[in-house]
Amino acid sequence: REKQFVRKDGTRVWGQVTVTVLHYLDGQPGQVLSIVQDIDNRKRAESAMLESEERYRRLFDANPLPAMIRDQTSLAILAVNQAMIDKYGYSREQLSGMTALQLHSAGTLSDVKLEIGVERKGETYKTRRTHVTRDGVEIEVEITARPFEFNGTAARLVVINDVTAQIASERALREREGHLRAIIAAEPECVAIVAPDGRLIDMNPAGLRMLEAGNLEEMQRRPFLKQVAPKFRRDFVRLQHRILAGGTGMLEFEAVGIAGKRRWLEIHGAPLHDASGAITALLGIARDVTERRQAREALATERNLLRTVIDNLPDRVRVRDRDMRIMLANEAWRKTHAPDHSDVTGMENQDLQIPGKVGRHNEEDLAVLATGQPSSPREDVDGAPENPSWYITTKTPLRGIAGDVIGVVSISRNVTDFKRRSMEVEKLNAALEARVAERTAQLTSANEELEEFASSVSHDLRAPLRHIDGMATALLEDYPDRLDAQGQGYLQRIRGAALRMAGLIEDLLRLSRVMRAELNLTAVDLSEIAGGIAEELRREQPERIVTFRITPGMRVKGDAGLLRSALVNLLHNAWKFSGRKDNALIEFGTEQRDGVTTYFVRDNGAGFDMAQIDRLFDAFQRLHSEREFPGTGVGLATVRRIVRRHGGEAWAEAEVGKGATFFFTLGSRPAARVTVAAAVPAARLAVAGGAPAAYAGRSVVLLVDDEPEVLILSMRALRTDGYEVLTAATGEAALAVLRTRAVNVMVSDFSMPGMHGAQFLAQAAVLHPDTLRIIVSGQNMNRAMQAGLRKGEIHHYFEKQHDYNAVRACISDWLAGNAGK
Repeated sequence: REKQFVRKDGTRVWGQVTVTVLHYLDGQPGQVLSIVQDIDNRKRAESAMLESEERYRRLFDANPLPAMIRDQTSLAILAVNQAMIDKYGYSREQLSGMTALQLHSAGTLSDVKLEIGVERKGETYKTRRTHVTRDGVEIEVEITARPFEFNGTAARLVVINDVTAQIASERALREREGHLRAIIAAEPECVAIVAPDGRLIDMNPAGLRMLEAGNLEEMQRRPFLKQVAPKFRRDFVRLQHRILAGGTGMLEFEAVGIAGKRRWLEIHGAPLHDASGAITALLGIARDVTERRQAREALATERNLLRTVIDNLPDRVRVRDRDMRIMLANEAWRKTHAPDHSDVTGMENQDLQIPGKVGRHNEEDLAVLATGQPSSPREDVDGAPENPSWYITTKTPLRGIAGDVIGVVSISRNVTDFKRRSMEVEKLNAALEARVAERTAQLTSANEELEEFASSVSHDLRAPLRHIDGMATALLEDYPDRLDAQGQGYLQRIRGAALRMAGLIEDLLRLSRVMRAELNLTAVDLSEIAGGIAEELRREQPERIVTFRITPGMRVKGDAGLLRSALVNLLHNAWKFSGRKDNALIEFGTEQRDGVTTYFVRDNGAGFDMAQIDRLFDAFQRLHSEREFPGTGVGLATVRRIVRRHGGEAWAEAEVGKGATFFFTLGSRPAARVTVAAAVPAARLAVAGGAPAAYAGRSVVLLVDDEPEVLILSMRALRTDGYEVLTAATGEAALAVLRTRAVNVMVSDFSMPGMHGAQFLAQAAVLHPDTLRIIVSGQNMNRAMQAGLRKGEIHHYFEKQHDYNAVRACISDWLAGNAGK
C-alpha cells in the first residue's frame, strides 16, 4: 500500500510499502519484512495530473459553446458540457448514450460519414452541419473537431458554435445586396463607381446605354474623362478633387458617347468610405437632362420672342404685381407714360402718371386683383380736342402656375379708326332706320291694300260667277224643250267653266292667306291630323277601297292650321291620282336623310314624268289634263309655301304608272336635296405644314352655324356661285380653321354654344382683318351686334330668310369691289 512518511526534517514523502511474512523452518511465521519504495515523484506527478484534469474538466464544463468528446471510431458521445445539454435539450445521461450521428439531420449524415477518413489522419478540421435538437428544431452549427486522447481512447473534442442567426443574417445581407444591385441595374439614371485614380470600377446598364457602351469592360478600357466634352473636363476634375476631399458636388456637363452621340448630363458626386472611414471610391449618379436643357433653351428663346413681340405691339401693355409695382411694360406704353425711362420695372403708377388718373387706375387694378375677374372695357380719349385718339383699355388677372392671381395685365388698344368708322356707321344707321321705318310703313300699306284686294276679289269676282251659274241653271230648268242637246251641252260647259273659275279664285285666296298669315307655333301631332283627313276621304267616297299606312307619333312644332292645309293637299293628291288603282295604297311616314328627319306621302297611283319636276310646285301648273285628273294646280304650290314658312323644303320623286312620293322637311332642308358635292370637313381642307393659304383662283367662304341644316342650305346657295365653302359648328372650331386657312368671307350665326357670333367675328378680325364679316341671325339686332358694327368687326347684318339671295349679292358685290387688292 501507499502511505506517507515523515522525514526527520518534518517533510512528507510518499512511499509504497510491501510487507512480506518471513517463516521459520518449521513453517511458522516469525518475522515481517517491510520494503519501502520511494514513490514521492510519481505521486506528485499523479497529483499534478489530477489537478490538470480537474482544471480541464472545469474549463470544458464552463465553455459557453456546446462541446462534447466522442469516440473517433464509433462516434459515441463520451462526455458533454452543460452548454451542450442546454442547447440540445437532452440530459447528460441521454447524451452519453447517443452517437454524434443522432444529432445530425438526415440530409447531412452522408457528409458526416465521409469525414471519418479525415479524422483517422489525426487532423483538425472545421465544417458546418445541420443539427436537430430534442424538440426537433434544426439549427445550423459550425463544428471544430480536434484529435484528443480520452482515457486512453482515440477521441475527438468537438466544439459546436450555433451559427443559425449568423447564416440568416448573411443570407439576408446577400439578399439585400442582390436587391440593391437589382435596383441599381434597373435605375434609369447612370450610377457609376470610380476609383480615386479615375479608373471606372462599376457602372449600371443605364449608364452604359447613355455612353453607348456595349458592356462594362468596353467602358473600363477607356479613360472615363474621355467621355466628358473637352470644355467641361477641368470642371469635372475639380469635382473629383472636391469629392476626394470628403465633400459632395453637382455638375451639368455635355457627355460624348463612344459612338459620338452628345447629350447633357447632370451628375451628383459623393465619396464612398470603408469601415475605417477612408475614402475608397467616388460615387456618381447622373441623369440625362438633354430634354430639360433643350426645353430651357427653347423657353429662353420663347421669352425673348415674346418680349420682342410685346415690345413691337402697337397696343400699350403693362403688367403689375400684387404690390402694385410694374413687372413689365412694352415700348408703346413707355413711350406714352414714361418717355424718359428705359426701364420701369419696380416702379408704381404715381411715379409716372398724371396724378389725376392714378387713383382711378389703382382702383381698377385692385378690383381685378381682389376678384380675379377682368375689368369692363374702358374708353379713354387722348390728344387735342380737334384731333382726338380713342383707346379701349381692358384689365385681366395674371395667374401663377397654381392658378392664384399674382398680378394684373392692362392692354390699351388704339381704336381711333374704328371709333370714327363707328360714328359714321351710327349716322348711316340713323338714316337706315328712317328708311326702314318708311319701307315698313309702305309694306304695311301694301299688305292692307292686298287684303282689300283679296276681299274685293272674293266679292266682286264671285258674284258674276254666281250669276252666270244661276242663269245657266235657270235656262236648263225653265226652257229644256226650247234647247236642243247641243244648246244644253253649251250651258253645261258654261257652268263647268264657272265652277272651275270659282275654284281657282278660292285657291288663289287660300294661297294668298298662306303667305300673309302669322305663324302660331304649337305642338302638332301630324299622325293624328293625317288620320282625320283619311277618314274624311273615305266618307266622301265610301265605294273606294284604299289602304292607309300612317306612322304613329309624328309630332312637330308648327302652325297647326297651315300644316293641316299642307297635309290635306298632299293626301288629297295621293287619293286623286291613285283613283284608277284597284289596290290603292297611301303611306305617310318619316325617314332619315343625312341626319335630317324627312316626312313623305307616297302613293302607287299614276305618277308623273320627272322631266317636268321643275313645274310641279309652281302655281297653276298641271302635269295631267283636266279630263284625266281635275284640279287647279295650286295645291302643291301651297304645300311648298307652307313648308318654307316652317323653315323646310319640299320636293318629289315619281315614275309614270308607278306612283309618286312627296317629301318635305320642317325646320331644315336635307342634304339629299343639295345637288353640289358635300362639304369637306375643315380639318381635311387645311394646308399641311405651312401658313394659311386659299386655293388659287377661288374665293373661300367660311360658314359658322350650330344648326347643320342651316349650313347645308347656306352651302347649297353659295356653291352655285363657285366659292370654296368651309364650315364650322362653333366659334371655337371656326377660329381653329382660321389658324390653318385663309378665307375671303366669314358668315356667322349669332346664337351658338360657347362664344356668340359677335365674339367670334371680333377675334376673327384680328386674325384676318381684310375679310368680309357678316352676321346672319334669326334675332333682331342686339347690342353685341351693334357694338361689332361700330368697331368694324362686323360689316353687315342680315335677318335669316328662306332664301340666301341678299347675302349672295352682298358677297358678290364685296368680292367684285376688292378684286385685285
